[in-house]
Amino acid sequence: LVHLWLEMKTIADVGFLGMPNAGKSSLLRCISRAKPKAAPYAFTTLAPSIGVMERNGYERIRVADLPGIIQGASSDRGLGLAFLRHAERSRALAIVVDVSSVSKRDPVRDLQVVVEEVQLFRQHMLQRAKIVVLNKMDLPGAAEGASAVERYLRTPEAGALRHAAVSRVSAETLEGVDDFIDTLFSAAPPEDLFASQNEDSKESIRPPSA
Repeated sequence: LVHLWLEMKTIADVGFLGMPNAGKSSLLRCISRAKPKAAPYAFTTLAPSIGVMERNGYERIRVADLPGIIQGASSDRGLGLAFLRHAERSRALAIVVDVSSVSKRDPVRDLQVVVEEVQLFRQHMLQRAKIVVLNKMDLPGAAEGASAVERYLRTPEAGALRHAAVSRVSAETLEGVDDFIDTLFSAAPPEDLFASQNEDSKESIRPPSA
């Protein structure tokens, strides 16, 4: 008797990562027709939501709103591995950070936690195209929080994020959303999807070595 464990992983062009309540779901709602639940409490997203984002009437990429990450996710705390396994199948990573003072959180530390957990899970994931999304720019303290993150990204301590694209956005007022959409398409160009699928197909039919 053979038991097989099959695990479905969401495949998206860009995966939205971030702490709970970073505003990932609200961002997905404003750039696509997806309607993920958005509420002011932690772990609103319990399963990935996929939105198809269009540009110029014919370019399309898929964006995934993934469950929030907390410190210890790589050891399966919170939604832990469920989050990280879906992120593994995204071609590019968009790390969403609440930079406002309303949450009373440290946006630099939140960013560090997300990166640390991804690194502990699969270090090679940080070699992919990355976007640091400075979200909730309409709220008090956001300008200061965004500047603090941007200063951090210019330091050696930022590591793999030093060359990441940066977007300041507000899902509420739509500030910066058009530029953010362009950044997403630059990070995961639609034409790359076909090449990736072809490579996957080649790998799946490769004959076993002698």
